[in-house]
Amino acid sequence: MSFDHLLILAKRFFELGGSEAEFLGRVDVFAPKLNQPNIY
Repeated sequence: MSFDHLLILAKRFFELGGSEAEFLGRVDVFAPKLNQPNIY
């Protein structure tokens, strides 16, 4: 998943009426998968 793909998802999400805080919460969930290596 590239950053461009994330922007497309964000645009679609806002069109569906999602809130910014809710979207950022989801980004926090998926961001660790984008940023390698994992810290566990």
